[in-house]
Amino acid sequence: MPDDSDKIFISYRKKDAPGWATLIYFRLCNEFGKQRVFQDISIPPGADWRQRIESELDTCAVVVAVIGRHWASDPRLNKPDDLLRRELAVSLQKGIPEIPVLVDGAALPSAEELPDDLKSLLDWQALIIPEDDFERGLDRLVARLKVLLLRRTSIKILIALLLAVVAGFVNFGLGAVWQTALGAAVLVLAVWLVIDQPLLAQGWDPLHRH
Repeated sequence: MPDDSDKIFISYRKKDAPGWATLIYFRLCNEFGKQRVFQDISIPPGADWRQRIESELDTCAVVVAVIGRHWASDPRLNKPDDLLRRELAVSLQKGIPEIPVLVDGAALPSAEELPDDLKSLLDWQALIIPEDDFERGLDRLVARLKVLLLRRTSIKILIALLLAVVAGFVNFGLGAVWQTALGAAVLVLAVWLVIDQPLLAQGWDPLHRH
C-alpha cells in the first residue's frame, strides 16, 4: 500500500482558478491514486475543515500551489487567518517542497505582493500550464511530481538499509553472523518495493521512457 506520508496537497483559491485546480486534481488522482491526492473537495460533510487541512499537511510530501491571475491581488491574502495563506505558510515552515503552478495566464507574484510568511514560496521553481497546451503542461507537472516522490522513496530505502546495516553490526557484536544483516537488508528492501508497487503499476517510470 502507498505510504500515507507521500501525499500531494493541492492549494488553490476557489474564486481564482477552481476549474484548473479540479482539472489538476483529477489528473493527479488518475496518475497516483485518489488516496494520495488531497484537495478540499475531498473533505466529508461535518468535518472540521481547518483541522483536516492541517492534518493533511502533516502527511504530505509536496504542495502544488495553483496560482491564477487574481491569486496575489485577493485582499484575503493579507489576513493572517486566511486559510490559503495559512496552509502555504505552514507547509513552507515545515520545509515541504512546493510547486507553484501558474494557470490562466498568471505570472509569479513579486516578493512585494506577498506577506512575509509566503515570500519563500518564490524560492521554488514555478511550472506554467498554458491554456493552449494544457495537456503537455499537466504532463510536465506529473513528471516533476514523480521525480520528487521517487526521491523520497529512495531516501526511505537508503535509511532502511542503513538501519539494517547497523542492526547487523549489533548482531555481529553479539556473536551473530553477517548473514543476519544481509537477510534483514534484503527483507527491508523488499518491503519498501512492495509498498511502492502501486505507483509502478500506475506507470511510474523513473527513467521517463515514452
